[in-house]
Amino acid sequence: MGLAIVLASCTTFERTPTPMRTVQITEPADAGECAVVLLPGTFDRAETFGAHGFDDIANDLGLDLELVAADANRAYYRQQVVLERLREDAILPLRRAGKRVWIVGVSLGGVGALLYARDHVELGVEPTAAARLAGDRATGTDTEIDDVDGLVLLAPYLGDDVVIEELLEAQGLKHWTPSEPVAAEDFGRHLWLWLKRWQRADPETRPAIHLAFGDNDRFAVGNVLLSRELDPRHVHVAAGGGHDWDTWTPLWRRLLASGTFDVCRASTEAGA
Repeated sequence: MGLAIVLASCTTFERTPTPMRTVQITEPADAGECAVVLLPGTFDRAETFGAHGFDDIANDLGLDLELVAADANRAYYRQQVVLERLREDAILPLRRAGKRVWIVGVSLGGVGALLYARDHVELGVEPTAAARLAGDRATGTDTEIDDVDGLVLLAPYLGDDVVIEELLEAQGLKHWTPSEPVAAEDFGRHLWLWLKRWQRADPETRPAIHLAFGDNDRFAVGNVLLSRELDPRHVHVAAGGGHDWDTWTPLWRRLLASGTFDVCRASTEAGA
């Protein structure tokens, strides 16, 4: 329900142009190298990533990353067209150019990244019977060009207090299943159902998930729950960090320095 409140606050000035506007934060990499689609938070725009030096940090660390920011404002989510526009206007053009594609989402953008993966990434794992009754479903899309190599989630919103409390009472994702069918608009439970299937999928073929957040973030409880399901090397927590760019920008540097995009570094060194 928390997401509904945020989206209900969309102003009349927010539009959903087709195609979705994208901003090239760095110059395009050669075909076969890495591209990163950046999804902004609730009150941010595509240009925000460049304003906070995401490109400079990648360059400082010697990473040949093509950074493309999608201007996915709240209105795209409210009108339920964000995934279609993200696919058509950002992901597929990069895939068709032969790029490895990752999605980096900040706050609301983290929701978008997970929703995209839920609908457009084939895990090769069917929902359990209990999960299917609750409303989970397998994906079925053109994964040959539609797949993503990984997700980087910066302080994602992972559902309202009720679903987070359910997960806490179940002592984590492994033992949690909704006790009744999940409404179509209950995105929080649908995301956690997809994460249960991701948890069971082959680690060699499923998309990587990296998580970073501040321990004073208002979404920290949900983020901690997710962190327990991930490779500890893929989790970065900023002590005292909040839900703000003063936390996310240093975390972006930590993510890059930790080897999140080492496949991109390898392609750069090979071409040197």
